[in-house]
Amino acid sequence: MVTKTTNNTTLDPDDIVKIQDLIKEFMKKMGFKIKVAPKLIPEGETESLVFNLLLKDEKSVALLIGRFGAHLKTLHYFIRFFVNVKMGREIEKEIRFILDVNDYLENRRTYLKKTALRVAREVLQLKEAIEMEPMNAFERRVIHLFLADSKKVATESKGEGFVRRIVIKPL
Repeated sequence: MVTKTTNNTTLDPDDIVKIQDLIKEFMKKMGFKIKVAPKLIPEGETESLVFNLLLKDEKSVALLIGRFGAHLKTLHYFIRFFVNVKMGREIEKEIRFILDVNDYLENRRTYLKKTALRVAREVLQLKEAIEMEPMNAFERRVIHLFLADSKKVATESKGEGFVRRIVIKPL
């Protein structure tokens, strides 16, 4: 099976095993014993390659995720850089993947979809736009993709930086 990442980089099963091994190596150097579970997650018309780090120790999980996923975001950046350097990839052909810890991002994605559905229903009842709380790019993308096919509401991003948020409005 050949996998294409979001930037159309082609990966074969050996590449995925190599990435898993590199992630384990990186985490071992940081003092964590982990298992890595790769999976493909559909996102709109594409799929994202996700490497889920599985840990048993809840303190380690909390440390790796951080407040609102801040540590996970930084860890993801460093691991992706490490993997691409070790695999000799240039920026144009970098391997893009998502790093998750004990399904934190998957659970967050589910929560965001439920919240978007609740807000969309409220928008339809009130017949006026509602601004959601500020979100990072990952969270906004989840909501945009989730509501993209709706014939009753539309989404747009508003604001800049840390206060960028989604506005859901009736059609």
